[in-house]
Amino acid sequence: MTDDPWFQFMQSLSAPQGHALRDIQAFDHDQLEFTHTYIQWLFPLPEVSTINPEAPVLTALHCEAVAISPLLKKQIGINLDLMLRHWGIQRQAVDFIKAANFDTQSVLWLTEFDHNHLRITRVLAFLAMTGFGVVAERLYTFFHARLQDELYNKIGALKYWRDAIRRSPPPV
Repeated sequence: MTDDPWFQFMQSLSAPQGHALRDIQAFDHDQLEFTHTYIQWLFPLPEVSTINPEAPVLTALHCEAVAISPLLKKQIGINLDLMLRHWGIQRQAVDFIKAANFDTQSVLWLTEFDHNHLRITRVLAFLAMTGFGVVAERLYTFFHARLQDELYNKIGALKYWRDAIRRSPPPV
């Protein structure tokens, strides 16, 4: 892979903003919740982040590389599982279930508004654009079902999450 900042980061060859990939993958609950500059590196989007403009933007080259790189796929899976644990969710292949910590962790996103809604939108969009559309759809279905159980009409993020799973990769 090239000297592209995201490729370097995903291979643990760089530590942008002071955090290498392996460091972020070892973050505890508080670090995940209160650090706001890592999510854009784990799950870049084609738009420049307003929160972290130094973070990479997702390109067609990134999407193509994910399709053929076992290393990138593995790291994306680890990154996804990290965020799922943080939200109290467990992945089983392409399905999702409540994890043992769901009741304590879901308070982070099972609310009317929280910054985790933006993180969820980012993760869903990234997955949809990088060839993990089925995973994005199943994760959206999980979130939708939980919201239906709890706060269905109170969370405006649901529309953004639905739109996120319909995103296409950036043009070449």
